Amino acid sequence: VLVNTDLGRYKHFGEDLISELLERQFVIDGPLHASVGRKIEVEAENLRLVATEWSAEPNLLTAQRVRARVDTWSLISGPIRIESLEIDGVRIALESQEDGAANWALGGPKVVPELADDDLSRPSLPLLVEDARITNVDLSFNSPGRPRPFIFRGQLSAGTSTAADHLQLNIDGAIHDTPVVLEATAGP
Repeated sequence: VLVNTDLGRYKHFGEDLISELLERQFVIDGPLHASVGRKIEVEAENLRLVATEWSAEPNLLTAQRVRARVDTWSLISGPIRIESLEIDGVRIALESQEDGAANWALGGPKVVPELADDDLSRPSLPLLVEDARITNVDLSFNSPGRPRPFIFRGQLSAGTSTAADHLQLNIDGAIHDTPVVLEATAGP
């Protein structure tokens, strides 16, 4: 480790950047810590993304803890390799209104350039997430057309393997009180 520091006094820069990108207030209420060496490790606690003014819940998303480890060299050589991403204590409150407005619609309208039918090249984000784990998830969706909110509680994990060139997805939880387990693999 070359540098190991508490970024608490600088976290407002990250909050401002994310808030501007999402056009919604983003706050890190807890500590923000980073270590830089061959790997970059970042950990933050008590994060929240504020909901719309009309939402019943004050926050669209909260997370008790987020930890990520990135291969430093991949920031230069690409693709960016996130070796691990752990998010714990996640609460997501999705809501929509009669007019179709949704509290998860972030940012303003985007202009997407049209591609010719014969143009198969699509822009892509050179990003590889090798291992992601999201634990203690509490997701709700409420809309005027639903007799009661949709509730999911559980865990999610996903990972990629460069050797096997595939994606593994696992979901383990419950929708209302009905157990849900999904194990899926995608790739060649």
